[in-house]
Formats: sequence, structure tokens, C-alpha cells
Amino acid sequence: MSSLHDFATWEPLLRLLRAGNADRLSAPDGRVGGQIGRYAWSVPLRRSPPPPGRAARFEDMQDEFAAVKRVQSALAEAGEDSAAFVAELSPAGKAVLHLLRSGPAVEPGIGSPHPGALVLVEDAVPEPWRRMPEPVPGAVPAPSADPAVLERTLHERVPGPMTRTVLEGDLD
Repeated sequence: MSSLHDFATWEPLLRLLRAGNADRLSAPDGRVGGQIGRYAWSVPLRRSPPPPGRAARFEDMQDEFAAVKRVQSALAEAGEDSAAFVAELSPAGKAVLHLLRSGPAVEPGIGSPHPGALVLVEDAVPEPWRRMPEPVPGAVPAPSADPAVLERTLHERVPGPMTRTVLEGDLD
């Protein structure tokens, strides 16, 4: 069994999650979830603001970084890219960790443990990505739309030559 499935790997993170989410976890069916990848993570931890006049420092988040690093090391060891999880953490100390596994047909969700798109055919993309949206009858530019002001603003804020690409065109 890889260290990814070892409770000790997750224990520091679970302690932080319990401390930072007491309100949510005390509710009936209270649980927290997140996702940790090799290079990024999304976990429901609130960081305390730094004292006035000082920016946040590494030391302020060192416990979170160390806890996540343990899981990231286990991911690398297991040859996995990411791990989604849901944790049930009672104030009395009992902890249940659910690691959510998905097959190659499931794209990961963004910033949550829940799965994203389900791809039924390898290398396929969902229908909305393959076509332009249907035209809306009667759609017209807003009365406040001013193409000349837009062009002038873009030239002011984006210096350098602007060229049209092959994908540009009129939407009439």
C-alpha cells in the first residue's frame, strides 16, 4: 500500500482542516473536501490575516505547506497527478477520510473534490466546445456600445501593433 493511502500521510492536513472548519464540521453531516495536485491544491483553510503593516509570510502558512507537501510527496511516489478527498472530522477526534478515485473518462473538477466532465469517447470534447453558440434573434449591440471608443481604449492600454487574426470577423 502506498503512503497516499496511509492515514499518517493525511493526519497533519486533517488536523488543520478540523481546526479551521469547526462550524462546518459541527453541523449534521458536516464534512470538508478538497483536491491536492502535485503542484497546486485547493483545501478549505482560512488563513489568518497578517498584522497591520505586514504582508503574509511563508512562516504564516508553514503548517499548511508542510501538510500539503506530505500528500504531494505521496502522490509523486504513487505516480498520481492529484487526489480529491472528503473528510468527516468530529470534534471528539474521530476522522474518516474518503479518497475519491476516478477513471480516465472523468476530468477532474476545478477547486473541489467533485468530478468535472465525463468524457465518453477518448479525446472527445463536449458539444458546447465544438460549435459556436446559436444566434439569438433580435440581438443587437447595446445603445452604449461605441466601437471607436473601444479601439481607442485598447490602443492606449495595449501598446504596440495590433493585428487581426484569422479567427476575427463580423458577427452579422
